[in-house]
Amino acid sequence: ASERPRGRVRKLHVEVSRDPTALVTGVIHTIGGLDLQRMLARPIAVKFHGEPASGPGVTREFLRLATQGVVDARFPLAGHRTCCSTPATSSAAPEAAEAAEARWAGASSSSAAPPPDAGDAGQGRGETIWECDPELRTYWFRAAGPPPEPMALRALGALIGFSALSRSLLPIAFPPVFFELLLRGLGPRWPRSGISVTCSRAPPRVFGLADMAAVCPAMARSLERLLEYDEDDVAELFTLDWPRADELRRDNRAHYVHEYLQWYFTERYVDQMGPLVDGFRAVVGGSMLLRSMVDPPQL
Repeated sequence: ASERPRGRVRKLHVEVSRDPTALVTGVIHTIGGLDLQRMLARPIAVKFHGEPASGPGVTREFLRLATQGVVDARFPLAGHRTCCSTPATSSAAPEAAEAAEARWAGASSSSAAPPPDAGDAGQGRGETIWECDPELRTYWFRAAGPPPEPMALRALGALIGFSALSRSLLPIAFPPVFFELLLRGLGPRWPRSGISVTCSRAPPRVFGLADMAAVCPAMARSLERLLEYDEDDVAELFTLDWPRADELRRDNRAHYVHEYLQWYFTERYVDQMGPLVDGFRAVVGGSMLLRSMVDPPQL
């Protein structure tokens, strides 16, 4: 990565490998590393090593390949809770997990020297941080708890920021609530602004079953069944994996589900959203245009 002389627009110039493993692991350890975060607040211009082509088309190809590769990268996730575990009843069980991982092999950078190895690398071991819902074909976090590789999440946040600046389409889809959370995380930390992105145009966000349905339809249907079940043994038949699981009673079902949804979207994935927001902020945090105009539907 290098910086051009000062001018009207200073792009971040990066040369990357065409090899898929080298590309993905290089991106994770450079763009996702902390050393380059201060350099990312600008559009990116990419060239592939050994190829003469450059320009917006090459940058968009890089963003497409890098984003898909980072999402598909595998890491050890042993002991983590799956994200879309439905309330345990006689007919509902947690969904199984799948996965994928990456090794370093190099996006070149004059400012940061990535480690020679990304950890327990291998194409057949580990699990992805993300999972794709088969009904929606959208991606959401596979598990709660501390992420196995925060650099991968920071890299993805930065890639989303670069895609927004270059008006590139992402190769994968996230539910709208994902982008709401991304912008919500930026809110109070926008430079030179004391206004939260989520509060500047509307009252504080209240999450509902429609948001859950956009993330995990199976969980949304289970919560609907919980709301409809009007018997005294509701707490025995429906158990949710969260800190207030023992508070469910027949007479507080609606309040219980409401509180669970707020916790699910604001607290359960705070460890994942933190690095994502950091990477996204590093790219777009100083943009007056994005601060005033970008909203979840536009993203």
